[in-house]
Amino acid sequence: ANTASPRAACDIDAADIRRTVTIAGRYFIFQSFFSVHTIRLVPIISQSNSNIKEQCAFFTNFMRFCNMTKNKYDILQSDMKTPTPSKKVLVLLSRADLTHRNHLNGVLEYMHKNVTPRWSVQLGLRENDGGYPKTETLRNYDGVIAIVNDMQTHRSIVCAGIPAVLFEPEKLAKSAGPTPENVVTFLHDFESQGESAAEYFLSRGFVNFAYVGTFNRTLWSEGRKDGFVSRLSAEGFSAHIYKPPENRFKIDFSLEIRRLSRWISKLPQRTAIFVAHDERAREVIFAIKNTDRSIPEDIAVLGVDNDELLCSTFVPSISSIEVNSRSTGVSTAKALEAIFNGTVQEKEISIKNTHIITRRSTDAFSLNDPFLSRALSYASANLSSKPHLDEIAAAAKCSKRTRFSEEHSRRNSRQCRFRKRQDD
Repeated sequence: ANTASPRAACDIDAADIRRTVTIAGRYFIFQSFFSVHTIRLVPIISQSNSNIKEQCAFFTNFMRFCNMTKNKYDILQSDMKTPTPSKKVLVLLSRADLTHRNHLNGVLEYMHKNVTPRWSVQLGLRENDGGYPKTETLRNYDGVIAIVNDMQTHRSIVCAGIPAVLFEPEKLAKSAGPTPENVVTFLHDFESQGESAAEYFLSRGFVNFAYVGTFNRTLWSEGRKDGFVSRLSAEGFSAHIYKPPENRFKIDFSLEIRRLSRWISKLPQRTAIFVAHDERAREVIFAIKNTDRSIPEDIAVLGVDNDELLCSTFVPSISSIEVNSRSTGVSTAKALEAIFNGTVQEKEISIKNTHIITRRSTDAFSLNDPFLSRALSYASANLSSKPHLDEIAAAAKCSKRTRFSEEHSRRNSRQCRFRKRQDD
């Protein structure tokens, strides 16, 4: 090193540095150290007889030197930074079905793409013990994302005082009152799903209706029932309500199927049954097969969740209201990150799922007129191609000048209104 160079500004003598490098035995090469005020470390094969402890001692002394002179030199040591500890997040689900698993997948998808460092996520599944999380346990976490169906769980999470995103029925959120600043609520409008199911069946000409809910009458099941019954009442119709046992774990499956079969046998012909979720819809179809009714000509069945594996592989395939739970999971994770960062913009977010996937279990129109039934079936199946009147008449095997009754015209109007709402 040249004594006239800027090394004189250093607090450590250059001779000490040369001695330290000699001990290391060419473990590092120093390039342009004093000329450009930059240290570049290039590891090479050590050709000295010094042991590992001596080389480690050199590196430790050298890094101390770097820290002392960091205002004058650019030290390339990004890999040696202490990692920021990740946040512990609890994802609390109430069931292990596809919808709730997709919600968890949405949370993980957002975390892997957008959160650094990644959260330490732990899954809590309430159906294993039927209980609700204790406030003391929740305080061990930095945040929680929870699907909430009862007031006890809501209060337990809120009292914990940690950042939380709650996905719960709108009625429950309203009855619980205002929440703290570090809580964001996603309001699931289950009533709108029931209303959509009612309009769907009305558009297909059904005049007899029924509803089958869950065993323990959960808030989301009751919400779908209320929306279904309310929309039918507005059109002057009523619905038969099946009353299941209170606890599904205390009932034999075969006994429940026989009980459902007896109830279905008493329903009028051409009844449309709305079911709380797809798994329950499968049980209803099992029960229908034990009767002399056919699907969908005599009994139509509509579920909720659109579990494609279950709905598409079952015979007959099950029509269902689609619930985009993965997208909702992404949104809840984004909301939790906003709470962590203090950038929350909305404390209440409304979620509606009303898109219906038609499969074999509802693929029929309940009409006395065979011409109109065939015409509507063809028009519904080819709606995207905008079929011409001549094509519809040919499919219905009648003249396009055929006059239909006022009642049939009213039902056709319902079909058009429902299709418009689906497109919107």
